[in-house]
Amino acid sequence: MYSTIKIITNNVNNHKSVRATPTPPHLPIPEQIAVHIAKAVVDGVNKIQIQLQPSEMGRIEVQLDVARDGRVIATVLADRQDTL
Repeated sequence: MYSTIKIITNNVNNHKSVRATPTPPHLPIPEQIAVHIAKAVVDGVNKIQIQLQPSEMGRIEVQLDVARDGRVIATVLADRQDTL
């Protein structure tokens, strides 16, 4: 099973969609989110959209703010209230 991630960088016109690494179909939601946040931080991406699995859980958008000392603040918005 694959997740689709939309990566949005600081440049307003620089949007791209990528296929994520295969994940087990029943990986808990927090773990799905953590995997994608960790990858985004390493890649220097500040905003991602993730289609959760199962797809009935909807999409989430994560805004990342990385401080100079390496701390990361993640703001998570979900399509569905019960997702998080």
